[in-house]
This record gives sequence, structure tokens and C-alpha cells, in this order.
Amino acid sequence: MKRSLIPILFLALSIQACGRTPAAPEHPEHKEAAQFTVSLIPESPRAGDALRAVVTGGDEISFRWGRNGEAMENSADVLATIGFRKGDRVSVVVTSSGREASAEAVLLNSPPVIRSVEISPKSFNKSTGVKAAPEANDTDNDRIEYGYEWYVNNERVFEESGAALDGRYFKRGDAVSVRVVSSDREGSSAFRTDAGAAVNAQPRFISEPPGDFSGQFLYSPKASDPDGDEVKISVAKGPEGVKIEGGRLEWDTKGRKGTFEVVLSADDGNGGEAFQRFELKVNDEK
Repeated sequence: MKRSLIPILFLALSIQACGRTPAAPEHPEHKEAAQFTVSLIPESPRAGDALRAVVTGGDEISFRWGRNGEAMENSADVLATIGFRKGDRVSVVVTSSGREASAEAVLLNSPPVIRSVEISPKSFNKSTGVKAAPEANDTDNDRIEYGYEWYVNNERVFEESGAALDGRYFKRGDAVSVRVVSSDREGSSAFRTDAGAAVNAQPRFISEPPGDFSGQFLYSPKASDPDGDEVKISVAKGPEGVKIEGGRLEWDTKGRKGTFEVVLSADDGNGGEAFQRFELKVNDEK
């Protein structure tokens, strides 16, 4: 009885093994076909970008590019989009061993780019104020609009949003800069200038000498300084006897005849100086 068990067990195992379904062999060409793809980078391209076709799988690859449905003379994996416009539809078809893969992208808006901002005058002060003149470029040739943010000593001047900043918002030595924002209503970019220091403003005379006088010429000259400096007025040129005392210019014309030039100086003590010139016509005074 023990001898008959061995053949029966072997037969059962043989029958069980024969009942298995063999696994289907893998075909390399099926695996390769599943991996044959193409994509475009950058993923969000703009006009002027270089579009690159990135291929996964395949060999002996060829490229066919198109723009808005029209074929282009380019068989490389990179396409330069210089001269293209936003909204252009760019496509690429990649061929490998009779198989094809394709990708497509629509060019997005390119925001304007500010190349420079000219500040004028270069030596600005409280009297002149300061202006900004930006120069920008828009790849899509869209109309460019500008916005301005002025800063004095790194603090925003909210009262001004135009291309010019009035001198009343700063004084000598203050650091002035501007942030210019360029926009085509779909995108924007900004440019902030380096800070420039406001220079000293010149004082100026705010009074005029009298036109008529007899015997003695009296005049109280007055000057003001935009930076609030104290101004000293003196006689820079004049006939003998002309003097300023107590803020008043005095000259006795007795015994004199002719035309005499007078030049007054207003000095703010910080390198600023203004002059007032006038003539005194005197008949023979006895």
C-alpha cells in the first residue's frame, strides 16, 4: 500500500503544473510606444521665449514646428519666438520610427519692461522739483501706461502719483527716489531708481528797489530761501557811500550826477547766492 502512493502524488503534481496558463511575453515595442511623448518648456511661454521640445522615448527623432496652423522652416528641438505675438498658437510634431507625438502652446501676454528711468534735472532742489521719464518696451506692442510712487528718505509720498514731484515735499539733503510701474492692462513690471540727494536751492530776492527817489535813496531789500536758510544781504557793487544798515540800504545822492550801478548779494551760507542789479539815475543834486 505504501508503494502505490508515490506515483499518484507525482501524477497530481504533474496535472496541476500542466494546468497553469503561461504569462504572455513582453514586447519591447509596446513598452517603447507607451513612453513616446513630447512636451514644451517653458509651460507658460511668452513671445520672445525659446520653446524647447522635450521628448521621452523614441530614436532617430525629427521635429516639425507650426505657428497658427502654418508650417515653419525649423527642424531643431528649439524654436525662437522672436517676432511672435501673444495669442499665437505654436505646435510641434515629433516623429520616431513611424510614430508621432505632438504638443501645443498658446503664447501668453508679455508685460512691458522698463529699461531706464531718467531723472531731471540731475541736480534737483526744492525750487526745481524733480521729474521722472521712463523708457519701456512691450514685446506685443501694447500701449504702455505708467504709475509713479515717490519716496523721500524711503517714506512714500502718497500725495503725488504723477511723473513729477513738487519741491515742497523735500529739502536739501533729502534722498528722493521713484518707483515706476509700467502696465499694458494685462501685466505689469516695476523699476525703482536709486535715491538721489536734493542739492541746495538758491535764495532769491522778493523785493524791488523804488523807481523814484530824491536826495536820499532808501531801500529795504528782502530775500527768501526755499530751504529755510538764513539769508545775508550785502552790497556787492555800488557807488561810494552805499551801505546797508539794519536791513535798509541808504545812499545820500547830494552832490552826485549820472547813472550808478548797484549790485546786491543774497547769500544763504550753504553755497547759494543770488544777485539783484539795478541802476540809480541821479540829476545834479545840490
